[in-house]
Amino acid sequence: MRRIAIELDGVTVEAVLHDEKCPTLCGLFWDALPYESPVIHEMFSGRAFSTLKPLPVPESVWGRFLFPRPGVEDPSCKTNLNPGDVVLAPGGRTSKLCLSYGLAQFREGPAGPSYVNHLASVRKADPNFGQFVEKCAEVYSKGRKTIRFRKA
Repeated sequence: MRRIAIELDGVTVEAVLHDEKCPTLCGLFWDALPYESPVIHEMFSGRAFSTLKPLPVPESVWGRFLFPRPGVEDPSCKTNLNPGDVVLAPGGRTSKLCLSYGLAQFREGPAGPSYVNHLASVRKADPNFGQFVEKCAEVYSKGRKTIRFRKA
């Protein structure tokens, strides 16, 4: 079970990668670490924000995950997000990471929900989880921050 550290505005939490559900994309994400990007709040998805710096997805796997469908390409697909979910939202030849800090549903604008790949979950037992959620909420109220992911 691989673990990653996620840092936002001086608060770090630990998350567990879902290698068993999403082995290809978790492997790509792991190989891209450390990864850093500014984040902005999602407009339609609820309590979630996404990275601005794209996470490159190689052409060899890009097509399989562009329009994920549950149980077809990857059993990790979902639309509803729980606090601490880290998901990959495919788009074009690059993808963005999204992190929820409360209940959310990933949506591609007003058109409705869209499936994403569930890469990791922040450990709710992490002693910094509450403070991390507060920092995440500040992306909505105070604007852009930088998030950092690294191997734990």
